Amino acid sequence: MMVSLHETMLTASAEPVYKDRVTTMLEYPWEGGRYTSRAKSLVELLNEYLKELGAPLAKPIEIRYVDGIGPYVTITLHCNASLALKYWIEILDKLQGYNIPIFIRWTGNVDVPPEVMGAYIGKALAKMNIFLATEKQFDIARILREEWET
Repeated sequence: MMVSLHETMLTASAEPVYKDRVTTMLEYPWEGGRYTSRAKSLVELLNEYLKELGAPLAKPIEIRYVDGIGPYVTITLHCNASLALKYWIEILDKLQGYNIPIFIRWTGNVDVPPEVMGAYIGKALAKMNIFLATEKQFDIARILREEWET
């Protein structure tokens, strides 16, 4: 999936579309001598997994929609960036089979250098098969050189 950098930055202001998204998860509790299955929402699965991880949820999980990406999940954690970024990768590893992008926000400080944050973001985007694209070309080498010189 190709997403422009501009569209990716707009996801923060996208409107919630789904209160909940349902997916069927097979469970195997032994009830009366038989296996059963029950439908669980994606939000319910995420809440269970976040609780299992011990991740401090700051506000309810949101499922939103934006053109170019489609539906995606936003999770806001009550922690610093370093911990939120680690949780993000763990969440993506656990739920990558659902093919819905999951983005993390945090309420605490940004306690990682830009290059570390960039590495986590790159890894997360790759796990979600999201590739950034710009509307027009630019010379990143020139921009970085100018930044390093100042």
